[in-house]
Amino acid sequence: MENLLFELSYCIKAPYMPQNYITLTNRIIRFHNHGVKHIDIELTRHLVNIFVKLGFMLLAKDSIKDINGIYPNIRAYVEYHLYSFVYSSKSFLDSIAIMLNYAYNLGLAGGEIDLNKSPFIKKIEEKHPSLLVLLEIKNIKKWISDVVEWRDKLIHRCVMAVVPYGTAEEISDYSPVMMPLKPIRIFDHVQMSRLEKK
Repeated sequence: MENLLFELSYCIKAPYMPQNYITLTNRIIRFHNHGVKHIDIELTRHLVNIFVKLGFMLLAKDSIKDINGIYPNIRAYVEYHLYSFVYSSKSFLDSIAIMLNYAYNLGLAGGEIDLNKSPFIKKIEEKHPSLLVLLEIKNIKKWISDVVEWRDKLIHRCVMAVVPYGTAEEISDYSPVMMPLKPIRIFDHVQMSRLEKK
């Protein structure tokens, strides 16, 4: 069962085995006194969703690594995979939140189910204050916030500024391209207003 779940994701090709993988997959199989296995189908669906989204993140990362600085004029391809990485990261985080909501009967719905929102964290603290996942979420809170910021800005407001790395003399068609640490706008409202006047 464990291998089947894992093989549904690109994770197995990466190869990448999350440390908590066995714990998560064992959670879906419950053993009764009579030795009969009971599989929580709904939780299984949530776990598959998590691993598929994690696989998409790894696929985007590997795709960038495979082409960046190796092939000429690949800025658009790197940009595409960077966008994909950001979108898949947010989807991965949402999948974890949905699984936690189900597994721990938090009773939240819609937009309330979000690792980046205080009410979600407070609900876990109220119902299951000793869960280790609370500490893990708090430890990566900045990363979660960064992912949400990138995703929201890329969808609604920004274009990712992916540019070659190096000095003018060093840059060539084969130069690796980089992204900024924070989302930036290619055209801000001042630039746009100037364009409209021309």
